[in-house]
Amino acid sequence: YAYTLQVDEKSDIYSYGVVLMEILTGKRSVDSEFGDGNSIVDWIKSKIKTKNGLNDVLDKNAGASCAPVREEMMLLLRVALLCTSRNPADRPSMRDVLSMLHEAKPHRKLPGSGGDGLVDFPDPLKPNVEC
Repeated sequence: YAYTLQVDEKSDIYSYGVVLMEILTGKRSVDSEFGDGNSIVDWIKSKIKTKNGLNDVLDKNAGASCAPVREEMMLLLRVALLCTSRNPADRPSMRDVLSMLHEAKPHRKLPGSGGDGLVDFPDPLKPNVEC
């Protein structure tokens, strides 16, 4: 939207990517930490070019210090980066986003997921993996 001033599917995809980035980093879309005129998208793209970039952007409070969770977060970050491509034509469709998210879903079993189909969801601040 910021580039074309038009609202359409591709601008919605961009916004979705920004929301994913906010979740993965624990930061707001605009923050003084990013520098004047820079957004979370610019900040992440500049950080991932550095040696420790991915470790610097992923939120440790969301489980990034745990290798299996960090791996899943990196898959989601890849989706977010595709969604925020500068050229709208390069952004995936929402169908493609859903497909990528499905492929990135954890292959771990949640506690309480027995034959009854009921799941006791764990505390989101405490990842359900051994680290």
